[in-house]
Amino acid sequence: TVTTENKKETKQITVTQKVPIFGVSKNSLEFEGAIDSGTFTVSSNVSFWTVESNQPWCKVLKDGDLITVNVDENHTGTQRSAIISVAIPGKAEKVNVMQKVPTFSISKQSLSFDGCVSEDNFTVTSNITGWKVTSDQLWCSIEQLGPNIKVRVSENLTGKNRDATISVIMPDGRKEELNVKQ
Repeated sequence: TVTTENKKETKQITVTQKVPIFGVSKNSLEFEGAIDSGTFTVSSNVSFWTVESNQPWCKVLKDGDLITVNVDENHTGTQRSAIISVAIPGKAEKVNVMQKVPTFSISKQSLSFDGCVSEDNFTVTSNITGWKVTSDQLWCSIEQLGPNIKVRVSENLTGKNRDATISVIMPDGRKEELNVKQ
């Protein structure tokens, strides 16, 4: 009730407050092991909501009602998860984030060459970047062209068979080996 200064008039004013509408478009996001991003939206009739991730490798960016989720490359060797909380006072929605185990494989397990200068190829298949390829012998060189690895061997003048090992090493330390015989 509102009363005027001279107290001759009173008016009753009714105040109606809307119930907040609040929700998220997805309850979960799933990513491969590589750097990646995904989005979801927040539906709300209030503008004072917050969004945060509980893991440093899972970052959130608010742009109006659109939330972009950016994940770093997974170098852990295991699947990992994060929780994104979107909240208004008294209510929170959660979006579960899962990032898969980094995977990789090589297309061949061994290469065999005669004694001449020769070359062959194999392919690395992986859902992350950052892996490296090494050879343990100088006569067996490698050239990396994206996921394609060219293996070159020099002429074998030793009169004996020789072996080399090419290693494909993931950032988390796991490795696959390819045996080279000449």
